[in-house]
Amino acid sequence: MSTGSTGGLLEKLLHILGVLQDTEFIEGLHHYLRKLGHFSAYAILALLWDRVLRLYLPRWAYLYVFGICLALASWDEWHQSLLPDRTGSPADVALDVLGSSMMLAIRGWWLVSHKTKKDHLQT
Repeated sequence: MSTGSTGGLLEKLLHILGVLQDTEFIEGLHHYLRKLGHFSAYAILALLWDRVLRLYLPRWAYLYVFGICLALASWDEWHQSLLPDRTGSPADVALDVLGSSMMLAIRGWWLVSHKTKKDHLQT
C-alpha cells in the first residue's frame, strides 16, 4: 500500500486516541510503521519458506530461502518503480532482506539450541 492508502488510517487512529496532531510527527511515525511492516512481513516469509524447504533440503534450506526473499524483494521494488504513484528503492530491498536474514539467524539459533538440548536429554 502506498503512503496515501495507509496514512489516513493512522491519522484517524491517532485522532481518536487524542495523540499529538503534529503532521510531521504523524508522517514520520507512518514511515517507520510501514518499514517495520515490510521488515516483519519478510521475516515471516522467511520463516514459512524455511519450514517448508527444511523438509526437503535440510542442509541448504537457508540459502534457498535467502535467494527467494532477495528475488521477491527485488521484484517488488522493480514493480513499484513502474507505478506512477510509487517508487522502488534499493534501501527497501536491503531492509526486506535484513528482515528475512534476521529471522533465518534466529531460526538457525533456535534449531541448534533445541537440537542440543534434545541430544543432552537422550544421553
